[in-house]
Amino acid sequence: MMKLFLLVAGVFLIPVALSYGVDPAATLPKFMNITVEGTDDTHIFRALMGLYLGMVTAAVSTLNPLAAGGARSAQLSHSARSA
Repeated sequence: MMKLFLLVAGVFLIPVALSYGVDPAATLPKFMNITVEGTDDTHIFRALMGLYLGMVTAAVSTLNPLAAGGARSAQLSHSARSA
C-alpha cells in the first residue's frame, strides 16, 4: 500500500514541479494568481521545482530496493534468508 501511495504521489508531483519551474511567469498567474515580477522570483520558483523533483526522486527510489545504494543491504538480506 505504501508503494502505491509513493508512486501516486510521485506522478502527481511531477506536473506541480514543472508548473513552478518551467515558465513561472506564464503558468503561475493562470493557476495560482501569483505574479512573477523579476529574475529573483523566477529563481525561487525554479528552486521549488528542484525540491519537488528531488522529493519525487526520493519517493520513487524507495520503490526499488536496489536503487540508491540499497544493493548491498538487499544482497545481505537475501544471503541471510538463504543461509
